[in-house]
Amino acid sequence: MQFAAPSVPKKTPLAGEDAKDGGGLHFCSVEEGVARFRGRTAGKLLLVSDARSYARLAFASSSPRALSVVLDGADVLPLFAMPDGVGAIFAAGGEETLTAARFFAEVRRVPCALAPSDAALYGAYPPSGAVLSDGVRMQAPLRDAELFCDVAFMRPSLSSALARVGLARLARFEARALAVFAEERPPLKDAPLPSAEPENIVRANSILRQSECQGAWQGEGASLVRLYPEPDAFRALHELTALYLAFFKCGKPRKYAVADYNGRARRAGSAYGDIAIPSPDAYARRALMLERRRADFLLELNAIARQNAEIDSVYAFSQPITVYNGISDALYTLPERCPGGLSAVIRDFGLLERS
Repeated sequence: MQFAAPSVPKKTPLAGEDAKDGGGLHFCSVEEGVARFRGRTAGKLLLVSDARSYARLAFASSSPRALSVVLDGADVLPLFAMPDGVGAIFAAGGEETLTAARFFAEVRRVPCALAPSDAALYGAYPPSGAVLSDGVRMQAPLRDAELFCDVAFMRPSLSSALARVGLARLARFEARALAVFAEERPPLKDAPLPSAEPENIVRANSILRQSECQGAWQGEGASLVRLYPEPDAFRALHELTALYLAFFKCGKPRKYAVADYNGRARRAGSAYGDIAIPSPDAYARRALMLERRRADFLLELNAIARQNAEIDSVYAFSQPITVYNGISDALYTLPERCPGGLSAVIRDFGLLERS
């Protein structure tokens, strides 16, 4: 299991640019990003946006060197209906739009630049991704791209991006706990959350996304975010932290209770055969390790909870905070949706059953 490093080696950046593998983060307006990128490319510039972002590229669409497409959905086919002569592509929008643009750039072998609307930078770094082409979904290689980060454009997503950093910190705690239960050497502790300045939040997410591309453990929180009706990193962070706190504070293995593995798999829509059920010896070792390390884990979790309060204060500026009580359907089925996570250990102790 590999984990994200708290920092990456710094190179000497250009003005307004942060170093990263293979390129840079350029902090500037979308307008400036288009001008800088267009000045270094030949041929027509294809401008790609989505329904939420098209207005940010409208200023450039009247240029005789520009072609403009607004993607309605994730299908990349409209991009390939463009006339010949496209020499570069600039995309502004969310993950699906960035992925579509990078796929087109890879197929056409043209330079690519992105202005993400999400400060978490999903879709900006993976070397390959799921692409929908004429209704057929496939895994395809994606072209490396320059990133022009307009923090004003990203502002609505900044609190969620900070919650994503909190989830990454919780994932490292989860990994250390899993290593202890497996009687392995725990990985090193991590660095604190970044400050709430927009550029620092973007930089922190850039480091995390690149580490994930290299195989870093994302934790079950990344799966939990996607299980809600609408992806919600803030809710996932608080629900998962509360679950871990409750487990290490007062969780006692139910010695004579066995989780309903078959029923749980059926309700989660997963296969019963995919569940790794611990042997009696493994169960006993885990129970002993829980009692030995309970206080240490609680100490670390309480520190995480205090840092979560800092995220709350940032989040409250963008929207009201909702308090969630009890175990949500998403959290209840998490062990089956993310089999290698800490919630699976909690389930195996019989502590994630509904009465």
